[in-house]
Amino acid sequence: MDRKKLFALQPYELHKELLDKYLEYCKSIDLKKREKRDIDIIQENHKFVWDEDDEVFTWEQKLARKYYDKLFKEYCICDLSLYKKSQVAMRWQTEGELISGKGQFICG
Repeated sequence: MDRKKLFALQPYELHKELLDKYLEYCKSIDLKKREKRDIDIIQENHKFVWDEDDEVFTWEQKLARKYYDKLFKEYCICDLSLYKKSQVAMRWQTEGELISGKGQFICG
């Protein structure tokens, strides 16, 4: 709606019109929040260890597998701070950790 039509409206009608526009805007923001990003898809389809024989069917699985293939899997970083509760966290090295030698030459 253009400005001239907005100024011609009664105050209550103007209020309703502006409120409708605002609600349309909010709905579009909510839809954007629900859209999945690549990292969300990778996290949903992630496997810590992929077998060479694993068949990849969906594009989501292909994306997760492609990410897995890019990781530096020479050494695994383990967090043993909760080992008494039988909780061990493991992850692959990042590029920065690989370069600095963390997990191979440095602990912690």
